Amino acid sequence: MTDKRYDIQGLRAWAVIAVVTFHFFPSLLPFGYLGVDVFFVLSGFLISLVLENKEVAISTYINFYFKRTRRIFPLLLLIVLFCSIYSFLYYGNTLFMYSEKSALHAALFMTNLKGRNEGEDYFRDIEKVDDFYTHTWSLSVEIQFYLIAPVLLHSLKPSCSDSSFVTAYFILIAGFSNMFSKAINPSAAFYSPIARLWQFIAGAIAFQLQNIDYLPLAKEPETPQTNFSPVLSRFDIVIPSILSLCVLACDIAFNNLESACRDAVTIGAALVLVLKLTSPILTHRALQIIGDSSYALYLIHWPVVCVLKYHECDRWTDRLLAMILCFALSVLVYNFYETWYLTLSEKGTFILIGILYLSCASVYFFYHKIDKEEMVLGTTVKALSFGEARLINLQMDMQWENNLKLANCTFRDPKVDRNPWGFCNLPQGNGTLSFLIIGNSYAANHGKMVVEHLKDHYGRIAVHTVSECEPLIVTTSPYCSGAVKTQQAFLKDIDTYKPDVLFLSSRYIEPNVPLGTTDVKNDQLYIDMMNKLKKYEEKVKKVFILQSFPRPANLQKIEDIRIAANQTIEGFMEEAIEADSIPMRKRVEELAKNCEKCVIYDVMQLHMDKGRFMVANPVSHLHYFEALRHHTPIEMIILFLVISLSIIGDAQAGLGFDANQNIRASSFDLQSISTSTFECTKDNGYDLFFGRIYKSNGEVDYKGVQNIRNAVAAGLKTVDAYMIPCLTSNCPSAERQVYIAINATKGIQFGTLWLDIEELFVSWPADKSFNRQFILDMINSASKMGQSVGIFTERDNWKSIVGDWNGASFVPLWWLSYTVESNFNGFISFGGWEKPKARQVNANLKGPCNVGVIAGLRAWAVIAVVLFHFFPSLLPFGYLGVDVFFVLSGFLISLVLQNRAVFVVATYTNFYFKRIRRIFPLLLMIILICSLYAVLCYSDVLFMYSEKSALLASLFITNLKNNNEGEDYFRDLEHADDIYTHTWSLSVEIQFYLLAPLLLHVMKPSCSDPFHTMGYLLGLAGISFVYSRVSPTAAFYSTIARLWQFTSGAIAFQLLKEPTLPLEKESPPELPRYLSTVADKLNIIVPSILAVTLIVWCAIFDSWESSFRCAITFSAATLLVLKLTTPFLTHRSLQIIGDSSYALYLIHWPVVCILRFYGCDQWIFRFISMLLCVLASALVYDTYEKWYLTLNEKWTFVLIGGLYLASLSVYIVYCITHPEVSVLDDMYRPRSYSEARITNLYMDSHWEQFIKVQNCSLRDPSVDRNPWGFCNLPSGNGNLSFLIIGNSYAANHGRMIVDNLRDHYGRIAIHTVSECEPLIETKNDYCKEAVKMQEGFLRDIHSFKPDVLFLSARYIEPNVPIDNEKVEEDTLYKSMMEKLKRYDANVEKIFILQAFPRPANLQKVETARLNAGKPIEAYMEEAIEADSIPMRRRVEEIAKHCDKCVVYDLMQLHMVNGTFTVSNSETHLHYFEALRHHTPIGLKLVEPVYQKLSENFDVLLKSKTPDNLVTCDD
Repeated sequence: MTDKRYDIQGLRAWAVIAVVTFHFFPSLLPFGYLGVDVFFVLSGFLISLVLENKEVAISTYINFYFKRTRRIFPLLLLIVLFCSIYSFLYYGNTLFMYSEKSALHAALFMTNLKGRNEGEDYFRDIEKVDDFYTHTWSLSVEIQFYLIAPVLLHSLKPSCSDSSFVTAYFILIAGFSNMFSKAINPSAAFYSPIARLWQFIAGAIAFQLQNIDYLPLAKEPETPQTNFSPVLSRFDIVIPSILSLCVLACDIAFNNLESACRDAVTIGAALVLVLKLTSPILTHRALQIIGDSSYALYLIHWPVVCVLKYHECDRWTDRLLAMILCFALSVLVYNFYETWYLTLSEKGTFILIGILYLSCASVYFFYHKIDKEEMVLGTTVKALSFGEARLINLQMDMQWENNLKLANCTFRDPKVDRNPWGFCNLPQGNGTLSFLIIGNSYAANHGKMVVEHLKDHYGRIAVHTVSECEPLIVTTSPYCSGAVKTQQAFLKDIDTYKPDVLFLSSRYIEPNVPLGTTDVKNDQLYIDMMNKLKKYEEKVKKVFILQSFPRPANLQKIEDIRIAANQTIEGFMEEAIEADSIPMRKRVEELAKNCEKCVIYDVMQLHMDKGRFMVANPVSHLHYFEALRHHTPIEMIILFLVISLSIIGDAQAGLGFDANQNIRASSFDLQSISTSTFECTKDNGYDLFFGRIYKSNGEVDYKGVQNIRNAVAAGLKTVDAYMIPCLTSNCPSAERQVYIAINATKGIQFGTLWLDIEELFVSWPADKSFNRQFILDMINSASKMGQSVGIFTERDNWKSIVGDWNGASFVPLWWLSYTVESNFNGFISFGGWEKPKARQVNANLKGPCNVGVIAGLRAWAVIAVVLFHFFPSLLPFGYLGVDVFFVLSGFLISLVLQNRAVFVVATYTNFYFKRIRRIFPLLLMIILICSLYAVLCYSDVLFMYSEKSALLASLFITNLKNNNEGEDYFRDLEHADDIYTHTWSLSVEIQFYLLAPLLLHVMKPSCSDPFHTMGYLLGLAGISFVYSRVSPTAAFYSTIARLWQFTSGAIAFQLLKEPTLPLEKESPPELPRYLSTVADKLNIIVPSILAVTLIVWCAIFDSWESSFRCAITFSAATLLVLKLTTPFLTHRSLQIIGDSSYALYLIHWPVVCILRFYGCDQWIFRFISMLLCVLASALVYDTYEKWYLTLNEKWTFVLIGGLYLASLSVYIVYCITHPEVSVLDDMYRPRSYSEARITNLYMDSHWEQFIKVQNCSLRDPSVDRNPWGFCNLPSGNGNLSFLIIGNSYAANHGRMIVDNLRDHYGRIAIHTVSECEPLIETKNDYCKEAVKMQEGFLRDIHSFKPDVLFLSARYIEPNVPIDNEKVEEDTLYKSMMEKLKRYDANVEKIFILQAFPRPANLQKVETARLNAGKPIEAYMEEAIEADSIPMRRRVEEIAKHCDKCVVYDLMQLHMVNGTFTVSNSETHLHYFEALRHHTPIGLKLVEPVYQKLSENFDVLLKSKTPDNLVTCDD
């Protein structure tokens, strides 16, 4: 049995009691949440105990983590499973998805990170009580501490015997953590494991201070004892005690009560652990039981609190009973579940955990299987808790675009338009008129109501929606990039579509713009609106104009205040309205008076309640507007109830409305509707009206009665009334209520009285018999008074109230069905009704009672780049067009991410998908075509080089390759040998896209003040600009160094949002007038000054190139801000080039490379090719790009995958058909400079391949590696034994000996040592033990016993001067001669390779040669790094004094007209690669020497000096 500390269990018990009490009764124990801090102290103490005296080994930590896993996971996952099942059964879709998201965080122990990232506040979450897993934040902190606990409390802990050092180590960590917790945001510190670390360490310090040897065993509680003297006598407790008191005193001094309480609780818990108290206040049996089950109690209690809140069982008695049940349940769980799984083995534990994880996932997937459509609103008009309403409101905010999308939309131009934006043709209706709806997003938001509910009036219908652009006003919004242009497009639509009826459905962006004069007719804005309206009016028969209404404020802010205060939103109406609409309403009213064809429809009165503009439903707490101020679905349901009434036997439906929307509950009054308003609605097809005459509180609705009177007076075809019965104890009888209601309408000839039978606002008794009789009494009472009567209800409500009862089927049914279909589809018979007489549906009352600059910049940018590549001297700074692309990208990405939800996966997946679809398909198609061209036209080396570049381009890392290899952009352009050189800029853009959401969205300040955002962007740009000054070449390719240009585009977008920026006019604006307006804004003055300063600074202190780059970048940003409509940017030809700029950019450079490859470099060829590129790009854009941009996610990735596979297949097929890369397919074939350069580069990079010895059998494969080491080769045809020794030339030239002297040797071996020369003690980093290597050579000679020895080595320093007039007296010569004699004594013949000049860096020579377009002979002085005259004289002298020596000289074969050549003048191929070994063509050049050696070998073998020099000068 395991011993345990009773005081620890007591602390656990009090901690969990405090937390549970705080959650059930917050006001009773306001600091009860600090019980969690006690858990942290206990964890630090117990982990120290567990790890004490354990060895630092993997097994220790595996055992530690397994025990933590077994202790925590099974119970947590079981609670998550039960909560998921409960959510599945009781929650709506929105709440279930929210709950499951939190469940995932809890199951992965990331709840605290979620809280920090989403800026959540623990106490606000506690007040909301809408998340089952809020409390698991502390468990997540503990698990994260467990991850680092073995390191902090075991591995890094000082191992010395003096406990003071250990205590000091812990105090240091705790101090850092405590300071960190004070330095950061309190809410972040609350959830941070780093900020909580000091509390865990407090437990570790307590363990360190208490005497481990005297830990009390689990005994029965004895008399309480407190022995302070042993503790206080120890010095290492004095320091922690003093520091603790200091921290506590500081918090008290600075009035931080919460922090002081936290310090006191933490220090107190640690002190209790040190003292090991056995008082009953800690060791009582009841506390031991609670302590044992504390983990279960902590996990169980909070979901119970949430369930109580959700079901509104919030009385103190309910909470007390639930808390007691939680205690009892936790004890049962501990005794039956926890004690069982804690005995499981590793295998059993992980099986249990796996089953629980799978079960939780199954609930989630099963939910989606049975409910595939994730509806925001299950029952939109029922009363909701604040927590549930908040979640639904948040989801409506995030899914605002779905609310705008039009069903069954056929776009006029699918490649440009995207639902809901653009021109959309919709299915035909049943009427004969043609309808056209135009406007900003409200055209789609409200247009769908026109579409659904005026179906019987129109034949053709279309909607044209342009974001933020208003039909009558030149909009100042940055999202409406061309307001005048858009209005012209609206007029063009009217001309082509020829509608009979025009709907101007638009929300006025600035409804509170003041009137310029007291007389509306003289107001300039009104005059402009009237002029535009006349243009529309003259082309149609009728114009319906949406009247203005107040602009709501940020409802999320109102939401937070409302929920925090636990109040309805009515108390916050002043903050809920951002801008009133009085000025605009006056203008629109005046428009109606002066426009014969115009009808204004006004929705504002439907929002009004007691003189206030309502933005949320007071019953359900759901918002009428989402984040972007469109009407939400609840607004459609509650505010605009359009009735499509179908009379039995008559197929013609009438269109009407119920004005009583949000006030059908008892305590809300109906708004008044004038006769003229009814006449207005009648003129526009609304011939039915339903008015409430009796409220559920037993009172007559006199406003409703008056509205019915006005509707009748206006001549509406059908005017009905309805009443909501009163069912409270003080209400009149059923008959009396009907009598009162009908009597209130005396003198008014209305149609049917509808009885509202639903549970929305009335709590019907559970007694269904009573309810049936009550309804019959109402019907009979109405019939006795001669009033026709009907029932207003729906199937579920009816069955809930009266059950399966058909007793009222003799009266007509008004079918309550909140959908958008204005027909009887979907009706299922109930209550004896086979068909309803009317149907209530969701709709919006459509009453009558109210980018060319970017394409131009793209065009000029790509024109500059293309001209520069085809004609570099014509436009030497044309490459700066790429910088314009970077600015445009920053601008457009800011536009795309603007107002998108942060930390929402859909925001970023949608962003990245669009970028992928835009870029990948065309690039991969170009790569595929270029790969096929390389297969057909390139040599092996060129193909492999091209495919390497293709791989880098397809992975978007071309810029990294250039940066890493030190390549220079302009040199690469001059070479023109890489088809993918230009993709460096595309790689930079893609890498920026990876960073863009973080830099321009997540990290961007979210405050409304634009100065903060501007400061952030300027800071970002400044850091990047300074970084770009480090290295010009590196900066050219660096994404970080280019970031300032992307950020310039973002700054332009930020400035564009400012209302003082110039609007887009019909004629080009005058810059001085604009600048005078803009200059008043500080946030444009600062960027402007900085931009000018940078340009001047670059011109003076840096370079003209930098100055031009700054000027181009800031000019592009300025043009984006000014939105100029000059033909210089908006000409049709520029628009075409701008549209196809991506295709043109990708296509043109491969064409330049092909021209250079075939030597077609005359200006006429380049000019014709450039024109063909422009035409080809336009064709590609119109056929291929437009097609793939319409693909959905599935087909986009199928296309991309297919293109990747196709390109890969080209490479694989080529490799199969060309198993070996042939460097010299035709050695002396003339090559272009480009092909020669690539071949030379290939030979440089594959140098080791050219010195490897074929058919080599290494003496010691464990040490040697071909070509390095001792290598035995296959036997030859002779009888001599050959040994070749030296540095890498032994292998490089050894193959020449092997191939050409095969008939002379029987045995042959090669010993190659990197950089080590046989005759010279090489002073080189690669040959660090030259003497030792030479001794190795001698041992080889003794063991191998060669007849012939070849000293084949390149002299590393061939130009070391001779230090004496006579060579024989030269120090180095003497040393060489001495070593040679040692070799000479053991062999019959020695062949020595003569020295030759050391080539220079041929890559540098190559660049100079290609730049000038001349052969390499003109640069021979630079091609030789060191001459060989001194060394050649030494070797010649050696030959004179060595009878067995023969010197063979290769130098004469390199000489052309007295010059040592390093490359072939016809093929331009190098004789030496980067490490100065002979290349294959170099070996071919010197092979005649070896052939002559073979021919004269027998003679040479017997010859003596001076016949010992072999050359090929003959």
